[in-house]
Amino acid sequence: MDWTHFGYSTLCDHCYWEGTIPAWFLRIGEPVFAAPLAQLLNQSMVEGAVPSQWRTAVITPIPKVPKPTQAVDYRAITITLVLSRSVEKYIVRTFI
Repeated sequence: MDWTHFGYSTLCDHCYWEGTIPAWFLRIGEPVFAAPLAQLLNQSMVEGAVPSQWRTAVITPIPKVPKPTQAVDYRAITITLVLSRSVEKYIVRTFI
């Protein structure tokens, strides 16, 4: 599969990869990162396994009302890794 272009140019400036690498850095370094990431992603697809780090998400409760008092007063917002979202979009566009 051709994973050599992840489309980092379309990422928002406040997005992060692995929680610490800003999107602007990925955009600048995409020519360098693309080949190793493509190899890693191809290996993942061949083995049919996704690294556990890619399946990790941070769930942040966001209040739905001004003064929340119960659990139902919150909306769960899931923050996932940029790489995970990129792979998911590619798979959906290609296979579904």
